[in-house]
Amino acid sequence: MSLDALSDELLLNIAEFVNINDHRYLYKYDYDQGWRFLAKLALCSRRLNRIATSILYRTFKQTGEKEGEKRLPTFLHLLKEKPELGACVKSFVASEISEDDENMNMKGFSRQDVGRCGLGPDAVGFMESKKPNWLDELEAGNWRAIIAFLLLLLPALEEVDLTRSSCYPESGYIDAAVAYAARQQLKTGSQHSLRHLRTVWMDYWDAEWGMSINFLLPFCALPSVTAARINRAFDYDFHVSPRPRQYHISDLHISHSNVGPEAIGPILHCFPSLKILHYGNGGSNVGYEDFLPQYLGRAISHLHETLEELTVLSYENRTYDDEEAGPIGLLTDFKKLKRITTYYDCLLKPDPGDGAIERLTDILPSSLEALALSQCNPDILEQVHDLLGQYALGRNFLSLKEIALALNQNVDFPWIYKGQEHLSTEEKELMAEGNALGITIKIIHPLVSWMGGSDFGHYKEFDWTQFDL
Repeated sequence: MSLDALSDELLLNIAEFVNINDHRYLYKYDYDQGWRFLAKLALCSRRLNRIATSILYRTFKQTGEKEGEKRLPTFLHLLKEKPELGACVKSFVASEISEDDENMNMKGFSRQDVGRCGLGPDAVGFMESKKPNWLDELEAGNWRAIIAFLLLLLPALEEVDLTRSSCYPESGYIDAAVAYAARQQLKTGSQHSLRHLRTVWMDYWDAEWGMSINFLLPFCALPSVTAARINRAFDYDFHVSPRPRQYHISDLHISHSNVGPEAIGPILHCFPSLKILHYGNGGSNVGYEDFLPQYLGRAISHLHETLEELTVLSYENRTYDDEEAGPIGLLTDFKKLKRITTYYDCLLKPDPGDGAIERLTDILPSSLEALALSQCNPDILEQVHDLLGQYALGRNFLSLKEIALALNQNVDFPWIYKGQEHLSTEEKELMAEGNALGITIKIIHPLVSWMGGSDFGHYKEFDWTQFDL
């Protein structure tokens, strides 16, 4: 059959299949595999080139590997000839590279080349007003200066994922570019505005220590951004302001992080519109601050009208025996809170004085639809039974649909667990009681123990995907 007999739609589907960058389970250890296949397909004919190009550049990934490091200067030189390719990029992934890396050679990249790539004189003027040496650093191969430049050349960008190697914000090139885009978003039809950017990811390159949360905040100031993620964050250079800036993000993940009890409140109060909040305590792998859930409870009190999903995890893989640590507190005032994922002590830690334990029926919101608890003590079965009793009598929790419990107190990441044949009679009866009410209850007993801090990456987070709920 001739290629001419195939429609553009069918050829587009073929190109999508060849682009296994979007099907990473097939080649999970070789991101470049699909990119190479697609590049070869694009060389077969002008028609295939036209169809494959938008997919070929849809995800631009610059890794820390040698071949990946060359992509930034190569792509910028390509944009000089074809600036329209910038509009193809919807997802941008980059890892910080040393300034003296030979693969970042941008010598000879002039002010005229900046204009040929598509950056307007107003943007160039703004960048130079904030960072007078920006063009010099761009030619010198400074990774931050190049990323700042490239971000402004991607008008259709929807997602950005940056891995940093420095703990604290330096130089400010990226911040200046984002500040210019934020200003441009306020103007109708303006260029270099990043107005399609929705999701921002920030990560720290090492498995120890972390990065300042201030890396994330400039992106949160973009009106278009709705979801922000930062991994391995700390608060050391976060300064409390009498009039803090407000970021209208609806989805915030601060995972494997170490934010102190005095800083968590001021930080979260910068986000008055959160619908989804994920906080994961990374403990001493990231910083030296103690995690005290009761401070987090106070820090989210302003979200009682908006919050719909709350996840609080501890990657230190233990329940807190610190006398200063208390439970998160009452969640009954949260009118829209539907899903809660956390560990037992975060909700129900016994009082250190008299050993009294809060009751789930007294602290959970009536809007609750799904509850997942890890590190549970045995009394959780009775607590859930009381919860079901309230539902059966039509008194409360009438939207409840799903409950997942991990009863091994020492494991926060249940990735291997027993089947139903290993459950106790009491556990099976509780599941049957829930089933009779139309509520799915999953109970697991992890079979693994903590193997040391260096092995935490092998564990899955305690989340809904494990339980097929």
